Amino acid sequence: MYSSFTYPGATKDATWTWSALYALTVNELAPNSPTRKSGNGCNHCHNPHKVRRDSATSELVGFRIIRKSLIHAISNKGINPYEPGSPTIFDGDTPLTQAESVALCAQCHVEYVCGNSPIDKIDRDYFSWAKAADLEDVYATAFPGYGVYDYKYIQDWIHGTGGLSSPNSPANGVPYLTPFPIQEELIKSQHPEAETYWNSRHYDNDAACFICHMPKVTKVSDGTTYTSHWLASPLKYMAPEPVGAFAQTFGLELTKEGIVSPCGECHGGKLSRMKTKAENIQDGIYADALAVEAALVESLEAIKAAKDAQASGQPVDTALLESAVEDHRAAHVRWENLVVSENSMGFHNPSEVGGELRNALTLAQSAKQKAEDAVSAPAVDCSGFNDQQSCEAAGCRWSSNKETCR
Repeated sequence: MYSSFTYPGATKDATWTWSALYALTVNELAPNSPTRKSGNGCNHCHNPHKVRRDSATSELVGFRIIRKSLIHAISNKGINPYEPGSPTIFDGDTPLTQAESVALCAQCHVEYVCGNSPIDKIDRDYFSWAKAADLEDVYATAFPGYGVYDYKYIQDWIHGTGGLSSPNSPANGVPYLTPFPIQEELIKSQHPEAETYWNSRHYDNDAACFICHMPKVTKVSDGTTYTSHWLASPLKYMAPEPVGAFAQTFGLELTKEGIVSPCGECHGGKLSRMKTKAENIQDGIYADALAVEAALVESLEAIKAAKDAQASGQPVDTALLESAVEDHRAAHVRWENLVVSENSMGFHNPSEVGGELRNALTLAQSAKQKAEDAVSAPAVDCSGFNDQQSCEAAGCRWSSNKETCR
């Protein structure tokens, strides 16, 4: 990122400052202003060879997507795979559709696979391009594990392996390990804002990401209007302290309440009510998430206890225990994806997030019950099945590679 267009480029990396973010709002900082190390820049979204105003609409065109995995996902599934007939080409040379504007942001704000698998050690770059409820099926298809490894899928991580040194761990500097490691593969989501936002109430009303997160701002000195590139929560734009510092840095106009009002683009004078409603939605989703979190810990404890009993020679219903693990996975991915990794605490799609958290709670409770029942139930001897059909019908797992049932 350049510190100023006056110079050909920054001569050295400098410390992150808020000013470096604000700079994008009004094109430049003064010469020698500090810059920051950054993985993104103007050219990630704007094609420097094609930026112009559309002759018919005067809208800015010349946008582009440069993430190859996203291009591949769009070509295979569409710009929004949950809309029938969704285009499979991103056309940045014409004014962006609402779906295209969301896809532009999805270059970063999306769930993806990257880095080495903990199982087969392969370094992958892959966009699932799917909602939380569908991720397990997507990953089991894209990265199948059964038949070669004793795992459903071979990406992202295995619960209970490894350790993380943390200053907040029980003993400073000592790796903190989970108390109930179940040694099962789980999905570690990144930041699926785009997928969560698809088909939400705001999405269906044609609200693009930039309306809320990149509102129009006006210079006091000359009345020129810019699209803000301070990529922040609209709640920060509506909070006097952070937006006040932002406005002071660049001499921007504020409303009589001392804020910038992204919600005002659509909601007129109902700003106070809109902000309260957003915060109430987030509070409710957070409460639901805590309930799921507690249930997940209980299911982990029950699954770990069942596995320990099995390891000690006690009779355990293997099929019922495997079903408990499947329910835990399904609960975990919903909680992990929609509230731990997604950054709106439900506001991007309250109905979907709330509904999936209710599903997650039911699944986590089911996982706990099944794991407890597996220890007391008559065990199913999976080794007695010699073909895949009868093996899976009994709730066991068939290994194609080893031609065995387990």
